[in-house]
Amino acid sequence: MREEVPVPPHDEATHARITDDGSPLLDISEAVEQTAQLSAFERVGKAADIACAVAFIASDQSHWISGSFIDAAGEALLG
Repeated sequence: MREEVPVPPHDEATHARITDDGSPLLDISEAVEQTAQLSAFERVGKAADIACAVAFIASDQSHWISGSFIDAAGEALLG
């Protein structure tokens, strides 16, 4: 039987918003500019960016992927 791995709690104070999830924080242009600088693509992610990752994982092309965590944050906060 597969063991469930606990998911750490989502802490708004320390979690950088790299993808626009409808947060009022991203209604502030300065916040968007600063957040975009955290990404290698120099922009805030969109729902379509996450949807592409999900579609790939759900496809037959991802048959060799066996990770428990897939980062879809535009290469933000690496290193």
